[in-house]
Amino acid sequence: MKKFLRTIIAVTLAATMLLGMGVCSFAFAEPAKPVYTCLGDSNSAAHGLDGWHENRVPVPGAYHSIIAEELGYELKPFGSGGYRTSEIRYLIDPTYEMDWEYAKICNSNVTKEFMDTYKDAYFQAVVDADLITIQVGANDIMGDALGFAFLGYDDPIQFFEDLKAKIPAESSIFSVIETLDSLVKALKLVTSLYNNIQAKYPVFREDWDAIIKRIYEVNPDVEIVVLSAVNSFGNVSFTGSPVKGGRIFDLPIAKLNNWIAYGSEWADTYKFVDVTDFRYTSLSMADPDFWATYLPLVHPNGEQHKAIADRVIDVIENDKQTTATPIEVAFGKALTKILWK
Repeated sequence: MKKFLRTIIAVTLAATMLLGMGVCSFAFAEPAKPVYTCLGDSNSAAHGLDGWHENRVPVPGAYHSIIAEELGYELKPFGSGGYRTSEIRYLIDPTYEMDWEYAKICNSNVTKEFMDTYKDAYFQAVVDADLITIQVGANDIMGDALGFAFLGYDDPIQFFEDLKAKIPAESSIFSVIETLDSLVKALKLVTSLYNNIQAKYPVFREDWDAIIKRIYEVNPDVEIVVLSAVNSFGNVSFTGSPVKGGRIFDLPIAKLNNWIAYGSEWADTYKFVDVTDFRYTSLSMADPDFWATYLPLVHPNGEQHKAIADRVIDVIENDKQTTATPIEVAFGKALTKILWK
């Protein structure tokens, strides 16, 4: 009987100790970190940085990694090269039906079959987030509209090469005719580009507002910080001349940013960080290896990623609505009525 009692007491004490250890472990466990989800295009994916090898993975030195580390967040990076507003909307809005033609002309990874492999994880990252940053819009213009403008041209950049070669040497009527022919082709391209950009504005506006609305539907308490779209080709020359022809995209990108910052019905619900002042590597489309080398060079470098992260962190820590000055805000809101009427 005594042996039996000793056994019962020993088992009880052991159970009590184990339970106590479990309670202590639970009580002193490190609390879970808040979640930071980074959405957007190739800039948010950190294309061009050392260490980048694929989309939707953390990249050391990228603004998403710096923000997560300095503010103590668990990082869920979902930036993807070539993304427009349409792709983000597709991944979080089950009612949205997307036109998949874009994949055929601009980005072979933007296919339903491929995107569906991570669609659930993407959506869950939005649901779980305490902080979301979004940077998107450039591909709506420079991928989508530009890509469709180039349809039907075997070598659209050749127009600019023709002009560069022929205009200084009009030695015969034949060279004049050839130059005029190139001018006509270039004019057709520019006209097509303009028309495609104009057609894209209402699509962008609808997609943008639908994205923000959907995020708040599934995650009402999340903090959203929006980074401006940027003209990655702002330092690109078409022919090798000092003139940076890529800056023709500055105005269309500025119009998109105006909607994001001031025009959207949701603009007062998120913070806006302007990063349009960064210019990337100076390049020329006339270089023989341009298309093989341009991708890393039209994205932020490490120093620029750090500066971008610092701006975002400043806005978050100091609870700023925007990086713009009061005068810039007033002007931007007034301009919205003209640009988007």
